[in-house]
Amino acid sequence: VDPADITLAVPRSTIFQDCDEAVLGGLEDFLFTFESIGASIVPQHIPHAELSAEAATQIVAPEAALIHRENVRNWHDYSSFTQNRLIRGLASRTVDYLRAQQFTADLQNNLYDILSEADALVIPTVPAAAPTVRDEIMYIKSQPVSAFSHQSRFTAISNITGFPAISFPTGLDQSGCPISTMLIGLPH
Repeated sequence: VDPADITLAVPRSTIFQDCDEAVLGGLEDFLFTFESIGASIVPQHIPHAELSAEAATQIVAPEAALIHRENVRNWHDYSSFTQNRLIRGLASRTVDYLRAQQFTADLQNNLYDILSEADALVIPTVPAAAPTVRDEIMYIKSQPVSAFSHQSRFTAISNITGFPAISFPTGLDQSGCPISTMLIGLPH
């Protein structure tokens, strides 16, 4: 593929509002590399992308609780992240699950529209350095936030739509932890 034939869509207005500077710097370096070999970078907007993580939770939590319901006596062996997800799944309402499924269908249509004009969508993988599985807190712009509600905020876009994604390491944050940028493409 000739790099001059590659178009990358970047939704800066919706995705990047709450990311560490190191994450944004790595993403910009990634884009600069592609631009320097001839790729086109175009601005894009994903309507309501900020709702993807909540929609994913509304889908994944009840489905996970259903799968793990027979193992409830062993939930204490699971990570706190997984326990939280399962407990939330048990308390979920059908209407929230169905609303999240509708959101997913709308998001899929938006991604098809975006990727009809671009080869890939470029977003951060995680808004800060990725926390470990056991971390309950992560830091975004030096502020402590719940890892449960933030770590998969961007990957949720692919997780719920089924659009394939791949992450590339794009540097290290101030503490030396890795950061990355994700490309989302069309299915198949």
